[in-house]
Amino acid sequence: MTTLWRLSLRRDADRLDGGYGLRHAGRWNSVGRAVTYAASSPSLCALERLVQIGSADLLPEGLMMIRYEVPSIAPTLSVAIADLAADWRKNVTMTRRRGDRLLAPDGPTVILVPSAVMGFADCPDMNAIINHHHPAAGTIRIAEKIAFSFDQRRLR
Repeated sequence: MTTLWRLSLRRDADRLDGGYGLRHAGRWNSVGRAVTYAASSPSLCALERLVQIGSADLLPEGLMMIRYEVPSIAPTLSVAIADLAADWRKNVTMTRRRGDRLLAPDGPTVILVPSAVMGFADCPDMNAIINHHHPAAGTIRIAEKIAFSFDQRRLR
């Protein structure tokens, strides 16, 4: 069993359907790919959210930290920084193409990818892409939902 985490708005806490990727492109997917982004730790989820928002004034209220349980039958692939071009953090076109190739029914259920926020080899924290095109994605379950708020000292 593998544990993954996602920081979500309360209204989306029960969703595990890949809807985000159907509507939005991400670093590792083009629009129209049923994916859910998660991370290997709650702290990386929080850090990624802070980077994406860009301003403490824009941080939403009503966040939930979601803990997922991924059964061992769900195939997982890890992408190492050593396997990427030197400019991977800036070259979203390259990472998006690579992700799109993996996001197929015969691809892995979970793709562990390096965090561009951290960006160093062998970092123990990884982002995770749940591939809802894979049949085993239906075996991933929401194990826990925890009310979450950022510390008020966050971005002074």
